[in-house]
Amino acid sequence: MIITLEKKPKKYKVVIGLEEDSVKGEGQGKAEIELLHNNFNFELPFEIQDPHPDLITLAVLTVVLPWVDNKISLSYKVSPEFAAAVTDVFGFQVDGIDKGLQPRKKGSRDGLAFSGGVDSIAAALVLPEDTIKFIFIRQQHAEVPDWQSGRSIPGSEKILKYFDNTYAVYSDLEHITGQRPQFPT
Repeated sequence: MIITLEKKPKKYKVVIGLEEDSVKGEGQGKAEIELLHNNFNFELPFEIQDPHPDLITLAVLTVVLPWVDNKISLSYKVSPEFAAAVTDVFGFQVDGIDKGLQPRKKGSRDGLAFSGGVDSIAAALVLPEDTIKFIFIRQQHAEVPDWQSGRSIPGSEKILKYFDNTYAVYSDLEHITGQRPQFPT
């Protein structure tokens, strides 16, 4: 698999290049899923100066794992420690290593990927007050038919207003897989 990352301020586009012809994969709950389109976008709520490539790759892997065979090639480079961890955990090689790049270090504040479900709300209530929370808000993919045209996002928008330090990340990634919009893994 070849991953190309295109960056603009706050906006990222990930292009997936499959080495095999199969677009079938195994997703959540071991359900068979199909890759409907080879790219997805996400928009951050504010510009981040040079996000660490290991962090970007970790986020990308949560989307593309069902289609990775034995190697993933990146249009950018990751740290050797991250590449080794990917091989240890997932069993495939990472092509695109910068031997001089130090692995990402823990920051000074906690962060929470926040869905708005019961477990996210519980975590938000027990983590330190200054925890930064990012809530995913599904956007329509420009090149994939809308599978759930009646779905609204007012609940997610209410959460943004209810919790302090909460920001929206808009993405069309759930529309690149079929049967229905879903997070691949």
